[in-house]
Amino acid sequence: MFWLWTLKERLLTYLIALTDPRTPSVGKLFAVLSIVYLLSPIDGLIDTIPLAGFIDDLIIVPFGLWISSKTIPKDVLLDAAERAKKYNGKLNFVVGGLLTLITIWILVVVGLLYFLIRTLFF
Repeated sequence: MFWLWTLKERLLTYLIALTDPRTPSVGKLFAVLSIVYLLSPIDGLIDTIPLAGFIDDLIIVPFGLWISSKTIPKDVLLDAAERAKKYNGKLNFVVGGLLTLITIWILVVVGLLYFLIRTLFF
């Protein structure tokens, strides 16, 4: 479970570093293109073939993010890591609130579905 906390802190560090004006545009470009490629419906391999559609995502996206992380200067990463540690406590509060809202919405949807099914079929 410890690796999950460090992963969250590292992702937050890189997110802060990419928004820093001292980060080169090339690094920002590779990060944005990697995320856009991951979320894009257009892929290099067809996603309908089982597991084949994920191979390009597992290669291209980490490679683009790796290139992006190598272009970030060390001093920017250190500053971003300090800022990420400050936000870490606030982020836990936000994530907890978000999970609470999602749980409430799921309960409301399940309750409405239950009511609808019971009304229509029984």
